[in-house]
Amino acid sequence: MADPHCIGIWRKSKLIPDATGQEENDGRILVAVDAGGSLIGTHEITGASLQGTTCDGKTIRFTRVTAKETVSYSGEINSEDPLIDRIRNGRFERQTLTFDEAFNAETLPDSGDWTAEKPT
Repeated sequence: MADPHCIGIWRKSKLIPDATGQEENDGRILVAVDAGGSLIGTHEITGASLQGTTCDGKTIRFTRVTAKETVSYSGEINSEDPLIDRIRNGRFERQTLTFDEAFNAETLPDSGDWTAEKPT
């Protein structure tokens, strides 16, 4: 059975790249359990399914993949507040696919802080 601190809607997800420090709204991330007991989920802005989702109630990790980017998330779950769980020491790593005028593909790496919260 999945830990209740893992499942639910992680809202106010924000990415803060190390390179720019400019906060990016990342929307909401739904984490649920399938019939077999595995963690599944969806990133609501992109519609991407979560892959490799692991969570033990203390740490959470997952990756979302779209045609343009791959973003991996990880963080500690702070459950000290009885009404809300928050990501603490969250990090993200992103690989963005871009094309130049000659349609040559290039992958740009990016990383930084990740924050989110979930009502309990």
